[in-house]
Amino acid sequence: MAFNLYKYHTDPTQLLYYDRVEFIDNKMGFRNDDGNLVVHGDLDLKYKYITRLPAGLKKVSGDLNLRFTPITELPTGLKVGGRLDLESTKITQLPDGLEVGGDLNLQGTKITRLPDNLKVGGFLGLKGTPITQLPDGLEVGGSLILLGTPITHLPKGLKVSGDLDLSYSKITELPDDLEVGGNLDLRHTPITELTTGLKVSGDLWLNKVKITQLPDGLEVGGYLDLRDTPITQLPAGLKVGRSLDLSYSKITHLPDDLEVGDSLFIDNTPITQLPDNLEVGGEIIGFRR
Repeated sequence: MAFNLYKYHTDPTQLLYYDRVEFIDNKMGFRNDDGNLVVHGDLDLKYKYITRLPAGLKKVSGDLNLRFTPITELPTGLKVGGRLDLESTKITQLPDGLEVGGDLNLQGTKITRLPDNLKVGGFLGLKGTPITQLPDGLEVGGSLILLGTPITHLPKGLKVSGDLDLSYSKITELPDDLEVGGNLDLRHTPITELTTGLKVSGDLWLNKVKITQLPDGLEVGGYLDLRDTPITQLPAGLKVGRSLDLSYSKITHLPDDLEVGDSLFIDNTPITQLPDNLEVGGEIIGFRR
């Protein structure tokens, strides 16, 4: 897996350099004065039969690809400048001090917890894992994918710059201070209510949820999907940046100050009249007087 080049070079002028060089599957790494191993660029070990990384590996400046390997653990304090791909490995937990500048893919692993104060520069993929909770102080620079997980709640202070996908999970509530920079997907979850003042910069997907009403102050920058929900009315002051889809819902009337940036879908609803002050930027689809 790794070997030292010391025995291959006997020139005394080169010993200081070469006794710090190791190869990991033909990728050159360098030992620092403190004995830590650093790999410059990407380290691609996918599909290799590797169960652990070399002792003292502390930094990979590019991507580290370990997907579909039997590796079971990572070195403490590891820093990866790019993407860390652990899909379908034997990893069950991550080391303290882990830093990932790009994406962190844990799909298909048996991961059950994440270290405190984990920071991921890109997306964090946990689709289909058995994870049940996230740590306090988690920051995700891209999207957070929790699709199909048994997670029931999220930590306070969670910040997701991209999309938050909780569809088909066991989520039952959202924290009051949740921040989502992209889309929020709650389709096919047992959640029954949203937090007051929730703001979603992108789309909000609520198809097939058990929510019966929307909170006051809700703002959706993109598309709002309320298809086939038991919701019967919309809150006053609701603003939707793109389309609003109420198809097959139980909604009977629309608020006077409703604002929809694009199209309004009301087919197969009991809505029989439209408010005078309704603002719709696109088409109204499915309305029958």
